[in-house]
Amino acid sequence: MDSLLRRLLKEEDLEPGTVRAEHDRLAERLDILRHNGDITIDAFLAAGAIQGGLEVLATLVGLEVDPSEVTRHLNSMIERAQRIEEVHPGLDAAIEQQES
Repeated sequence: MDSLLRRLLKEEDLEPGTVRAEHDRLAERLDILRHNGDITIDAFLAAGAIQGGLEVLATLVGLEVDPSEVTRHLNSMIERAQRIEEVHPGLDAAIEQQES
């Protein structure tokens, strides 16, 4: 999730559709990983916080809030993703490697 969020942070002109697409991709990958037993229910639920944050991010971008606020939100989500990764090592890699 950290990788996903850092990609969004690098976007020059972030669009709500881009954020929603990443949200949907994350949701699909998490569902597959959970269904296959590759991640625990705890990891799945923890990742849900990032999914929720992506929904908020899409709304912020759609409302055209100040870019600094969008960046603050993204940085906060990155910190959260890093804490999740500490508790669930390998989650980010599993998500990135999962084909959706």
